[in-house]
Amino acid sequence: INPDYGTMADMEKLIAEAHKRKIRVILDFVPNHTSNLNPWFTTACSSEDNDYRSFYHFSTTADNGCWKPVPTGTTNYYYLSNFDPYNGSMPDLNYGPSSSCASSGAFKAMTDAAKFWVDKGVDGFRCDVAGEVPDAYWTKAWAELKKLNPDIYLLAGVNHIFWHGTCLSPEDATWPGWLFYASVHFQPTNSFWEDFGAFNKYVARCQTFLQAGNPDNDILLFFDATNLLSERGREPLLFHMGQNTPNQTAIGEYASYLYEKGYTWDYITDKMVSENLSVKNGKLVTNGGTEYKTIVIPQCDKMLFSTFKKLVELAEKGATVIVQNSLPNDIPGLSNLDADRAAMDKLKKSLKFVSEGNIQVAKCGKGQIMISESLDDMIAKAGVTRETMFDLGLHSISRVKEDGGKYYFLKNNTTEPFEGWVPVDAEAQTIGIYNPMTDAFGYGNVRMNNGTIEVFMKILPNESYLLETFAGQYSGEPYHFYEESAPAQELAGEWDITFTKGGPELPNAKSVKKLESWTKYGKAYEIFSGTAEYKTTLPALAEADAWRLDLGQVCENASVYLNGEYLGTVFEKPFAVTISKEQAAKGGELVVKVANSMENRIRHNDQTDVQWKIFYNINFSVRSFDSRDANGGFTAARWPVQDSGLLGPVTLTPLNIVAE
Repeated sequence: INPDYGTMADMEKLIAEAHKRKIRVILDFVPNHTSNLNPWFTTACSSEDNDYRSFYHFSTTADNGCWKPVPTGTTNYYYLSNFDPYNGSMPDLNYGPSSSCASSGAFKAMTDAAKFWVDKGVDGFRCDVAGEVPDAYWTKAWAELKKLNPDIYLLAGVNHIFWHGTCLSPEDATWPGWLFYASVHFQPTNSFWEDFGAFNKYVARCQTFLQAGNPDNDILLFFDATNLLSERGREPLLFHMGQNTPNQTAIGEYASYLYEKGYTWDYITDKMVSENLSVKNGKLVTNGGTEYKTIVIPQCDKMLFSTFKKLVELAEKGATVIVQNSLPNDIPGLSNLDADRAAMDKLKKSLKFVSEGNIQVAKCGKGQIMISESLDDMIAKAGVTRETMFDLGLHSISRVKEDGGKYYFLKNNTTEPFEGWVPVDAEAQTIGIYNPMTDAFGYGNVRMNNGTIEVFMKILPNESYLLETFAGQYSGEPYHFYEESAPAQELAGEWDITFTKGGPELPNAKSVKKLESWTKYGKAYEIFSGTAEYKTTLPALAEADAWRLDLGQVCENASVYLNGEYLGTVFEKPFAVTISKEQAAKGGELVVKVANSMENRIRHNDQTDVQWKIFYNINFSVRSFDSRDANGGFTAARWPVQDSGLLGPVTLTPLNIVAE
């Protein structure tokens, strides 16, 4: 803490007192650079060999005006100061290329700094000038894509996905073809294209379930856009609406809270409240027929009178309206201001609130309006239930079937495997389990626990499942989860490696007994991006319910075949597939088709001045210093060689069906 502002004790007290008042504390955090007075930087300048030297960019030449002379110590060097090219007061931190960013000293130090403040109790960071933290265009792999897109979108309610980065590229275009700058390179020239089909099947299977049935959300969450427009923002005129707008208002806090607690909700605005809502049997109903149990109004200082009036009318017809803390105090804007203020005051005075515990309740005709600081208590009083599986780190979204059952898309959103009973907020006696990645399905083992149906599941981190609930009792093939019955054993023997597709040229075939990155076999292998087939013999395996074939480390994705039969595609840890009892007993030819990333070939192109760039630099973001050439354009010439292929060790583990 700068002594001009106080002490660490003052900061700790500020955080504590803010939290008592339900105020969150956000720190400005600048990951791109430090001050030139920072001890890290002054130490880095003092010599060529110290712990902080790698934290910054140093060069013996100044390629452009962003390079400034080192002021003390190693004065024969220049340092990079992109953000302040005039005075050099903000030297850039050096995170290295994206592939090794997390192992850089600067990254670790900045992460420790962030953790320090989190441990002090701060609630988050405003990351200023974060654009230079590397995120290279060519390094996206299926594992990362699945986690970020589509899974996040599926959980958010999106049920029809288009691939944004697939542009039309002539077949004779120089590799890697024509590019779409603002996206992952979804092109047949990308080496991961070979396994695109498996990824698409996963998406299609999820979409099939989530496009069926009807929405299953209980709460309408009012988006106070007019209240927001009444506040002075950082823009010179009206508040700029964007994708992050909810997080800049009270509604963002409520939206996150409701989601993390397992409540299901949809946004609604003034216009939709006024024109698109009615009441049927005590429920709010949209013109499209979707039903909700209540509408939640976050803390809202200003509200259109037409909206407030409609909320009261909906309550009179039987709806439950939940208001956080207090009714709106005023009218936004200037149009008809005096008349609307008077009308709102009159309508507010007509509402007679009485205390029911910590909730103020005004009975309005057939319905009610509730006011309290406790959102949970009001939601419970409105009869809204939640998915308690969220308490276990399992996130989900559901759809209501025509027969009243439900479809669920379910994901383990933690970094640890889950094994146990999953509670489901549905009236059911049978639950079907479907694995959208492997296409396996069957009926789950269920039980009733205090009136809630639960299904037994084992779910890996980031793994997803689809569930279907049934009101009746059904029997059939059960869905099997497995557990290890003996330790893993390494698959020994020779591997024949054949390079089947890619470039710039196909390297010669190899036979090896020890698996390692194919980049270690020579220059032709180091610069290759594409697909290689690894072949070996799988011996007949002993009796077990099934066997797990774990490929160890794979760079980047692999498809597995046994005697020509497809076993599955893997692109995230654990890189493993299940071999059935019958397949294991036979053994046979095991083939693993592995595709690496495009990085090594792009790197080679730039090192050898291969002309492949048919775009303007403005359309191709340079995210890190190691991806910037002397003119500020993109280059991969300084990227490190990336491991590629099947690195192993490949192991086999006998499995037994879990006796739940």
